[in-house]
Amino acid sequence: MAASTLLPRRTARDWASWVLKVVVLALVYHLAARVGLQLAYVQINTSPVWPPTGIALAALLTFGIEIWPGVALGVMLGSLLTGAPWSIAVGLTMGNTLEALAGAIRLRRVVRFHNAIDRIQDVVGLATCRVWSGVSPARLAGCQT
Repeated sequence: MAASTLLPRRTARDWASWVLKVVVLALVYHLAARVGLQLAYVQINTSPVWPPTGIALAALLTFGIEIWPGVALGVMLGSLLTGAPWSIAVGLTMGNTLEALAGAIRLRRVVRFHNAIDRIQDVVGLATCRVWSGVSPARLAGCQT
């Protein structure tokens, strides 16, 4: 079987829709990061509340994990605009993007998550996913951007 038959054919409209979703997610993630950083009071880059994590997870669950580049672009944009060195920005981008991807994949495959959150297992899975994210390496290091 040829490789071209394994991948679905995408039209220009499909690509435009994907690019729009990625760009909007990157902008929303970045704006949410700015809001989160406004709540920092101990260190300039550590916030007790981090809305972008929830936004990234919700976007990947709603629109599919194929829009993960939006998370990566949002993290990179936020990191570089707040003055983080390139190497730290790349590390934060990888960590935060993988965190959102891992959460979405775990919820879909392990919990069989419904976006409507209409079952007890959806609620428990979402709460458990937050616990898993709460002990991620980025959180342990105190890096929130």
